[in-house]
Amino acid sequence: MKPLFLPVTSEVYEWYHHGKSWEIRPYRKLYTEKSVFNGRKVTVSRGYTKDRFKGVIDREPIVGTLEDILVQVPYDSLIPVAESNEEARAVILDLTNVEKYIAFHIKKK
Repeated sequence: MKPLFLPVTSEVYEWYHHGKSWEIRPYRKLYTEKSVFNGRKVTVSRGYTKDRFKGVIDREPIVGTLEDILVQVPYDSLIPVAESNEEARAVILDLTNVEKYIAFHIKKK
């Protein structure tokens, strides 16, 4: 199976170099338990440029509402620049506002 390709904004890409280890995506076609699972290789890319790094999903993903995820995942490993759960929630909702999300831990290689 090919690595899961994860394009992110330049800002989010930089967060991975400052403590971000969890990715959160809207739960939909490309991001479900069928494609996001423990042991799956990933490629995190600054947009669609060649600036990338490889990793692996090394834990079971968490599926649920944003509130469900923020109870289980430390906010600063999702959004390193946030100073509270509330601030992390606001940043995530500013990027994407859906009812259901999938969050997964990425170990950089």
